[in-house]
Amino acid sequence: MIRWMMVPFTFVLCLFLVAEGTSQDKKKKATTITGALTAVEAAKDSKDTGTITVKTPEKKKKDVVIAEAKEHKIEVTKDTKIEKAGEKKKDPPVAATFADLQKELNVAVSHIDGKAERILILPKKK
Repeated sequence: MIRWMMVPFTFVLCLFLVAEGTSQDKKKKATTITGALTAVEAAKDSKDTGTITVKTPEKKKKDVVIAEAKEHKIEVTKDTKIEKAGEKKKDPPVAATFADLQKELNVAVSHIDGKAERILILPKKK
């Protein structure tokens, strides 16, 4: 009788351990938004950190609004990689600083939970 009870118990125990091992902290993927900077606020204690506000444009598909225009507040930390895109697509991005972020620039921001991982300053459209 005890042998018959050990088999289901062992099976359930193995399932529990496998489920617990896979539910550990999964790394979230960064989401990328593209839009125009509407505000740049430097932090009081550091000139390389602060917050930026990016306004994404309204998306339409055949006169139907898919996504409304929206403003996103994103925190820029010391770990954020800021780059300026080259004039041509073949040109590699060049390193930039927080001071290069100015109102009305077009940017592509990769962020996780409101904290910027990478900011790419896009070239002006002709």
